[in-house]
Amino acid sequence: MNGRVQAFYQNPAVRARMLEYLGGTALEDVTSVYLSRCDVPNPCDADMKAPRELDFFLERGWDVARSLWDREGLICHLDIEYTNLDFQAEAYFHPRRAFAIQEPVAQAVEVLLLDHGIAPLHLLTGRGHHFVWRVPRNSGAFTSLQELGRVGASLQQRYAVAQPPVMEAVEFELGAAFAGLGMVMEWVAQRAKQEAGPRCALPIELTEVAVGPQQCGRELISIDVSEYGDPLHTRCVRMPFSAYRKPWEKDGHPPCEAEPGFSLMMVLPLHEMTVDQALLVRQDLREVAELARRAPGWIPDQGKATERLIDTYHHSGLAVSHRHFYEQEQELPHNWTASYDRMPQADLPPCVRHILRYPNPLLLKPAGIRLVAQVLLATGWHPRHIAGLVRSKFERDFGWGPEWYVYDASTRAEFYVRLFTGMMDTRVDGLVDLNCRSTQEKCFCFDADGSCNLAPYRESLLQRSHP
Repeated sequence: MNGRVQAFYQNPAVRARMLEYLGGTALEDVTSVYLSRCDVPNPCDADMKAPRELDFFLERGWDVARSLWDREGLICHLDIEYTNLDFQAEAYFHPRRAFAIQEPVAQAVEVLLLDHGIAPLHLLTGRGHHFVWRVPRNSGAFTSLQELGRVGASLQQRYAVAQPPVMEAVEFELGAAFAGLGMVMEWVAQRAKQEAGPRCALPIELTEVAVGPQQCGRELISIDVSEYGDPLHTRCVRMPFSAYRKPWEKDGHPPCEAEPGFSLMMVLPLHEMTVDQALLVRQDLREVAELARRAPGWIPDQGKATERLIDTYHHSGLAVSHRHFYEQEQELPHNWTASYDRMPQADLPPCVRHILRYPNPLLLKPAGIRLVAQVLLATGWHPRHIAGLVRSKFERDFGWGPEWYVYDASTRAEFYVRLFTGMMDTRVDGLVDLNCRSTQEKCFCFDADGSCNLAPYRESLLQRSHP
């Protein structure tokens, strides 16, 4: 397979489109800060390189991604994909079904963005859609996002340190604008979930939250905004006309091309074709190369239109929830033993007690954080302190490995708790799965004696007044 991809990458049109996606026409003038692989199980093995080393990836026939970190502004990115927690390869063996099911979500995103004048670059990946656009640093939208964003002390310290592979620091203004963009993207994801929910045959979740069994295992449509819960310099996005190697590298199912219905896939711009047509084109390297001759790879400048999106966010219920979230300060680490460590757990349901006692890997899973956030919010905790409690678990020795050397524990905790409590505040989360049976189906039940009952917590949240 690598030999075919290596030959494909030598096509001049393919290389030109990749350079456009990197923000230039030659390696010397691109605006992406670095390149990496995107489907390795361990982020430490991503082979991060400066853009001038693009050929390092192409000569090996690898996948290639560009950094969200950009020298001239923000790269706005929204990821939608079919996910199956039981059958990782389902979308590859039955792509028409996987893409047909998520079509209402993709349409909702397109309509929402176009209603604000945003015309993104639309990419088709192995399991879903990417919507990508640019906000220049000299735009009003960038300034508004910078003023909106919150960057905690630990993340500020990380941004101030020279980051590989280029050994440069992340400018504070850029980090703050990225944080503000994450808050706006939460609103976009919420609206898409609301609009598409009645027309979608599967649950729609914000990030990969575990669900109960559906038609084919525990399957869902994920509006994945998780990148906004990590430092800017750690996250990348797939490039158009790059090989999609996730089934071989990351999904735990290394299929061979002899299997029925399975073959190599390329990431495509959805240009002058339907999704069904693109699903066929992406498997034919000659047709993909022909597409590269006529489909641009530039990430469009949508600064003015993004200002309208930000303004709509500011007038939303989610903005009210975010302001409430940041009204209180967390306990500082030196005070955890006298505060978060002393929280009484005897009255908590067994599932939450177990997650807090054995957080690795349960608190790394979005469903685990959501369950903790739901129960603690129901018992009167302020959401910022829920995030502080989660952070206190992340920063203790529970065998996390290199996780928090790469990412930021405080930022991750705040993002997910803010995401899930914001959905409860705006009633986007109807709490339909806050019950014991759903918790069992999602493999988060640890009730040994059958004494648990989550119903009172659900009732408390439904009666809770909005911030």
